[in-house]
Amino acid sequence: MNKPLLFLFFILIFFFSKFSYSSIEKDSSKSFFKNILTEDEHTQNRFFSAGYQYMLNPIGKTIGAQGTIANYGLNIAKLFSKKIVLGFTVDIKLIPGISTKKPKGDFVTDFNTQFINTYSNKLDSVNAYVTKSAINGNNGYFITGNTNVYFGIMFSPFPQKYGGLMLQIKYGSTSYYVHGVFGNKYFNNGGNDKIPFSTISNWIYEINIKPLAFFENTYVKQGTLGIENIMNYFVVSLYYERLNFKSFEFNGSTLDKIVKPDFTNKYGIDNRFGIKFGLLIY
Repeated sequence: MNKPLLFLFFILIFFFSKFSYSSIEKDSSKSFFKNILTEDEHTQNRFFSAGYQYMLNPIGKTIGAQGTIANYGLNIAKLFSKKIVLGFTVDIKLIPGISTKKPKGDFVTDFNTQFINTYSNKLDSVNAYVTKSAINGNNGYFITGNTNVYFGIMFSPFPQKYGGLMLQIKYGSTSYYVHGVFGNKYFNNGGNDKIPFSTISNWIYEINIKPLAFFENTYVKQGTLGIENIMNYFVVSLYYERLNFKSFEFNGSTLDKIVKPDFTNKYGIDNRFGIKFGLLIY
């Protein structure tokens, strides 16, 4: 098991064993923690969370994901506390969109320098040619849109107070789509216009905050999701993404078949920083 996943697993075990009602009631010395979990129960958490945000193009050295993304969560802590959020979350972006992705200039230059020109089979040769053309925006090929699927853990000690500060740690994949491959027999027998570059084993560490409600309780009762309450759900999210670009795969060809090791050593792990904003209910 990966160390970050193991760490998150122990966090869940700790909270479920340490802050359950049964353990709190058996020991009066834990009354402080009981108050933290139960005081003002009617003003706090929800069992399900949901949101829709826009990702700006993050700062990094390879290719960034951007566009609108949906977030859904299951707050397991609701079973033993009405105040905190502790549970599972998922980010899903299934529609690539139409935005053109332009890699950084240094990335393109180094890719061209480290590009492998000779291949042992036709498929790798075609994949490499299309990849290079798409990254450079040549010959009718270019990168457009992306999809994302990330699963993880979410935690918020006071979800509807103090700006609703929330931490999310997620693991998953991002794919970038190549426009212009229609008619090429090596891509779905020529019948598909968008084929994805895929990157897997990526990590995202994210902090969410409700900036317009930082100094007030922003609880809105169930069933009162009117337009007058919309700003109570406005969220700004800052995130760090550990993009595993060395896991790059395109139509069956991996990065080590397209470029030399020096390129992978330099761009294999891309530490990216980004911002999202939109609506998030939790």
